[in-house]
Amino acid sequence: TSADDLHKWLSSGKNVLLDIDVAGAMQIRKKYPGCRTIFILPPSLRVLEERLFSRRTDSTETIAMRLKNAKKEMAARDQYDHIIVNNELNRAIDELESLIRSDHRA
Repeated sequence: TSADDLHKWLSSGKNVLLDIDVAGAMQIRKKYPGCRTIFILPPSLRVLEERLFSRRTDSTETIAMRLKNAKKEMAARDQYDHIIVNNELNRAIDELESLIRSDHRA
């Protein structure tokens, strides 16, 4: 997402949902202090590992790297405004939609 596009959408009053890493979220928070940050957390690293292996889309080395990165990012979850635990997909989606709706009403 370009900074110009993001600024244009926000200036026009649109809500914008970004799927970004912790570093990106912290940069956005500095630039847009009124933003709401949401960390979507797996139930555990073990569950995340099982999910990644069951997809059969990444090599063992790639999964190991992703797990290492996930562990680091999960340590930063307290820097976010909200945490959604993705234990059950439909419930996590409902929580996310509820947060978005509550922002839209504000």
